[in-house]
Amino acid sequence: MTVLAWHSLHDLNLFKSSIRQQPSDIKQQQWTTRIYISLVALALVILTLYGILSVETKLIEVTKPSLGTVQQLQSQVSLVSSLQCPCTQLTVPYEKLVQLQPFYHQICSSDFLSDRWINSLYNVMKAIMSLNSASVSTLDFSQTQSVFGLLKAICNLCNETITNSLQTFTQTQLVGAQLLTADQFENQMLSNINQFKLETANGMLHFLQVMRNITHVNQILTGASTNFFMGITGSPNYNASLSIAYYDNSNDTSSDICSCANDSSCKTNWGVFLNTSAYTPAYSVPGFYLGCFPVESLLQSTLECFYDNQDCLTIMYKLYNVSSFNNFTRLNSSSDASRFTIHSTIGSIFEEMFIESWKESTNYSSYFAQCQPASCSYKAVRRDSLLETITRIIGLIGGLFVSLRILVPFLVMVCARIIRSRMSWHQQIMIESTSPQSRPVTIGTKILDWFKKLNVFDDTESMVSIEQQYPATRVYLLLLVIASLILILYTSLTYNTNTIIIASPSREQYQQLQQRYGLDAFLQQARALQAPLPTRASLLVEPRQSAWIRARQQAQVIIRQ
Repeated sequence: MTVLAWHSLHDLNLFKSSIRQQPSDIKQQQWTTRIYISLVALALVILTLYGILSVETKLIEVTKPSLGTVQQLQSQVSLVSSLQCPCTQLTVPYEKLVQLQPFYHQICSSDFLSDRWINSLYNVMKAIMSLNSASVSTLDFSQTQSVFGLLKAICNLCNETITNSLQTFTQTQLVGAQLLTADQFENQMLSNINQFKLETANGMLHFLQVMRNITHVNQILTGASTNFFMGITGSPNYNASLSIAYYDNSNDTSSDICSCANDSSCKTNWGVFLNTSAYTPAYSVPGFYLGCFPVESLLQSTLECFYDNQDCLTIMYKLYNVSSFNNFTRLNSSSDASRFTIHSTIGSIFEEMFIESWKESTNYSSYFAQCQPASCSYKAVRRDSLLETITRIIGLIGGLFVSLRILVPFLVMVCARIIRSRMSWHQQIMIESTSPQSRPVTIGTKILDWFKKLNVFDDTESMVSIEQQYPATRVYLLLLVIASLILILYTSLTYNTNTIIIASPSREQYQQLQQRYGLDAFLQQARALQAPLPTRASLLVEPRQSAWIRARQQAQVIIRQ
């Protein structure tokens, strides 16, 4: 069986000719068959290995992608860097993307800033006046009506400032030509929110500092005479004199005398003075100070006296003996109720705009809906599947067989004639080759004769006559040449859009590309547009950023080739 198979392969002849029947011709045809089969097998192996082992980067486009599809693509790390989803709407207001709600310190909504509390202090002051038949001490706690009124005004100012700033912030536009990934969007929004908080607080602190400086430098006299004393001497001609107020214990670690002329932070504790002639209070209110100016003393004070775990109000209630003074809800001292401690100064709370916390939420689905990407494209590195490889081979095998069936016999014939020429089997050819003038004519004639006798449909067992096989071969070759020319012309005249990435281009490269391919084409595809344009806050930092700097990181240029 093996011997029979060997003889069958040895005698296999795929190039039988009805004209060339000589033993030498049959042997040449058998060698042609072996070379032909070897080349076909080698070509098939090369194509198969190339199809299986080769990888290629494919640009895949998804039209009208849904949010789920985009998020699925973003979750694949290998695709994120090349994923591009151009937005059909370039600007989106923040009010559709983010929600911000502040929660204020409990003091701003407590009973201690209500009219009822201020009226209660006024009733205490009247009770002291009726008891002593005289004025109330300037240092008595009942005189803090204006202090709590100021604290209420500051709370309202912070609330109004934040409300106005939020309205401005929500009208700010997020500008971007490309859809941001969920992580990029989250980071961008959080960064802008933090920037908004910082700028709002800094603006308020700057305003307060300016007012404090103006008040101190101009030594404005307070209505409560906290930064000066008025003295009246002489009778019947009265002489009034003003003197700068001095306070003991200007700070917690020093007992030096503090002058309001030099230091606006001078302070002393509020207290309970039932006897106006006494210099020592019956009770000193902890953490609550009187100073040169109401704002200065308020910012240095704490709210510890008003928390539910302190007995400060109870002591004052017993000393004043006024029933209305004790019917107020105290501040919650639980750590869950506030991020500030009971010993935090009002100044430190003011630096945070009296805000305990923010409720922040971003809405990526709303951002996606506003962006409305018509398509998304990404680059994927992949190998062809087995089916694709087989399909490609089948598509090439027809042309491969025809090409080899034409070329191999011709090359074998040429090689055979060269060998025979060297072995002096054809003396006539050697004689003709000695004539320089007849040689080109002879070779051209032989090539023309070879084309005339070319028969790709030659089959000794076929019922079709040779006279029909020759025209069929010529028509086949003509159609093959026409099809090849059409494919060549189509390929050469068709424009392909190729994306060329230039990493970190210099300014000179940018200008050359700008001149060569046009400004619009370059800028539209600049990778800088992949990130959103600066927001209102960042525009203040980079108002004159040039186009080539925006494209510095990475640029894409559409080039027609």
